Amino acid sequence: MTEKEAIADLKSYLHNLLYLKQKEDDIKEFRCKIEKTTKVLSDMPHAKGFRSSLEDQIAKLIELENEHREIFIFINQKRLQIEKKISQIPQPKRNVLYLRYIKGYTVEKIAELMNYSYIQIIRIHKEAISDYIKTKDDTQ
Repeated sequence: MTEKEAIADLKSYLHNLLYLKQKEDDIKEFRCKIEKTTKVLSDMPHAKGFRSSLEDQIAKLIELENEHREIFIFINQKRLQIEKKISQIPQPKRNVLYLRYIKGYTVEKIAELMNYSYIQIIRIHKEAISDYIKTKDDTQ
């Protein structure tokens, strides 16, 4: 694993977390559309194909929720895998990787929290990535 691959591996958790959040928003939006549709349903006839039936919309909602659940499980597995590797790295490198790639903090915020300078955090981060590459991955 190269340094670039290690960083991509670490970043994948936050990217997937963002994707999960977008999926949650899609589900909320779709659920609102269904609720609005059910409020305006009437017994008046309308053209076939004009609007999806309520059953089709509910089936689509269930499909979206199942997809969301699968993504959630995958993301949690990825987080556990990353945290397991990070836990093998000595402090303060462990904190830098955890705060950066699990919590999503900026380098500036990490420096402030850990009471280090920005440059020190950059140096520690580089060493931590090197250690991350060397750690054994038991999940594969």
